[in-house]
Amino acid sequence: MPPPTRHRVKSVALMGSLWLGTTTLAATPQIAFQAFPDRPASMPLQQPGSGPDPTDRPYRALPWGDVNIISTTDTHGWLLGHQNREPNYSGDWGDLYSFTQRLRHQARARGVDLLLVDSGDRVDGNGLVDAEPIEHAKGYTAMQYFQNMPYDVITTGNHELYRYPVARSVLENLVQHYGERFVASNVDIRITDESSEKLVPYGRRFRKFRTELGRNVTAFGPLFDFRAHAAGIRVQAPREMIKEPWFLEAVREEPSFFLLVGHMSIRYELDSQWSLIVRAIRAVHSRTPILIFGGHHHIRDCVMVSRNEHVFGYENRLLIRSARCSSLQEDERSMSIAAGRYMETIGWMSVSGIDANNTLTFERRFLDQNRATVSIRCDLYRALRLLLTRPRALLRLSQYEFHAGEKFDTAMGQAITKNLSEVAKGFNLTHRYGIAPQSYYLSRHPHNSQQSILNLLTTRVLPLLVTRPDRPNPSWVVLNSGSVRFDVFKGPFTRNDQWIILPFSESGNPNSFLFVPGVKRSVAQQLLAYLNVVGEHKLTTSSASVSVRSTEDNYEEDRWVQERESLHLEHLHRRALLEASNLSTSILPSDDDEASSPSIGYVTQDACGGLGDDTLHRPVPSVWQPIFVATEFPPSSAATDRIDVVFFDFIQPDILGALNTLQNEREYASSDVKLFVEDLTANTLMQEYARREWN
Repeated sequence: MPPPTRHRVKSVALMGSLWLGTTTLAATPQIAFQAFPDRPASMPLQQPGSGPDPTDRPYRALPWGDVNIISTTDTHGWLLGHQNREPNYSGDWGDLYSFTQRLRHQARARGVDLLLVDSGDRVDGNGLVDAEPIEHAKGYTAMQYFQNMPYDVITTGNHELYRYPVARSVLENLVQHYGERFVASNVDIRITDESSEKLVPYGRRFRKFRTELGRNVTAFGPLFDFRAHAAGIRVQAPREMIKEPWFLEAVREEPSFFLLVGHMSIRYELDSQWSLIVRAIRAVHSRTPILIFGGHHHIRDCVMVSRNEHVFGYENRLLIRSARCSSLQEDERSMSIAAGRYMETIGWMSVSGIDANNTLTFERRFLDQNRATVSIRCDLYRALRLLLTRPRALLRLSQYEFHAGEKFDTAMGQAITKNLSEVAKGFNLTHRYGIAPQSYYLSRHPHNSQQSILNLLTTRVLPLLVTRPDRPNPSWVVLNSGSVRFDVFKGPFTRNDQWIILPFSESGNPNSFLFVPGVKRSVAQQLLAYLNVVGEHKLTTSSASVSVRSTEDNYEEDRWVQERESLHLEHLHRRALLEASNLSTSILPSDDDEASSPSIGYVTQDACGGLGDDTLHRPVPSVWQPIFVATEFPPSSAATDRIDVVFFDFIQPDILGALNTLQNEREYASSDVKLFVEDLTANTLMQEYARREWN
């Protein structure tokens, strides 16, 4: 039986003809953009080609096997890339598209298979999705560009399911577009029409297909045991999914390999059940290769441990041991990887020996997401020629260009880049509020350092903007450090920067500053220490799932669940950076000239042995940060011994719980919480400060 005809993805966002390198573009989607009167002139969007090149380059070729897979996950709307502020991750969606196409050509030339997968979470976290005009569900416009990527298997994350309008928009766009390639094995959505209401699968339960070279694949797309979803969504726990007749029938026939693409951490979590799925497959097929692509935890990670292996191998004289939880792998014939977050990382897995019932060879790489990483990967002959004749030119290549070759760009890729730039302008994401005089970092410095964004917030931004001169009591603002998501870089501060730094928002329901009025000074003085000892409300995604929303009336509670789950992931990401920052610089190969002074970037610690990162970096400096920080505590006053305790609305459960623990004179309840300031929210805080102080 010959291999099936390759699928062709029709672009929704790019309607123009693409002929022999000549691109004819249709107009971008017609969207009524929000107006922002009295704004300064917009700055041009800084996309690849207009910003500085990455400092470091890949130092070795990609490991190709019989089967090779490119993976993405947790993109959260970062289709524009990180632009010139973070050149290591400055590629955009058009660059990634060109990369995948060039590597498909390489794979055919090599006579091997190449697949492309995505593990979900495509909304929340960037202005390209969060600033969506009100008439569309969040992420609608970004989806029109996302679906240009010819994924072989794609699944949903939890963020697509917090709000029914977003979930329905994904159903009507991505699910419809990808057809059988959109696999959501344990998710249903309620569809209502004039005569009926019913739950239907949110995509396919599984996919069976043949690769270009005729290998049979059985693919599943499980979501973790997620229950904090919108009304009208049903998520079945993976432990129950594997008992379903359709699952048992799907695994009965042995494929060349199983492909599991799901939004679950590949490390142990209460709600992550990869191990159960692997065991269910192993009960039927003890030696069939299983390739697993996870996500959700926003870290680069890999697990490949045999039954008796606990110490991992050497590469470049480096011994790596896993510092985190034990692996979920059941045997040496499977491998799991997770490709980070926010379009910072492109995951790569290769498997050799897959057609013989003997030892498999797995390899993985984590590629920095920039043009330098990939383009020479598509033209290794050119790389060698440059190395011998023009070594300095090789150093100028971006990450994508390194792996993909001299003729890296494609007409479609360039069209995607151009149209995304126009969308950013239409959303006013390039609008400049001011010029930051220096960089302020989230985790590189202590929270009380002049270079810390937490210090900027607690000593300047909040005292200036979050005030009530009409109140008889002094105010004191408490902030969860996990609510701040990104560094502020020296230079132009734009509307997109505001969305990136404080991304929490829903249309019409932005996060407001609330307060509990008149708390006794003696109680308020203990509050910050108590919050940091106890930690934020212990709300894992598993425990969060108990608050399933059955009606829209529970919207506020459910929004807290979403945002607090995001805080949990942010702290996990920072913990991974902290672990990496403790690595000795001796991990760098001493005989690599370029490694003598590498730039700051990801240094991955995982359970697969050797060096997984495609480009060598020094670890991102990271120091411990408290979970909660606050403005300076008000000095004593003869006029009052009361304090107004101010906070973002989504940490209200923490504040009330702490106040009720620290005193027993009264029981604080939601009715005691009031709105502190009008017209100032998480999503306008930094832009207002930049207007006043950085203009």
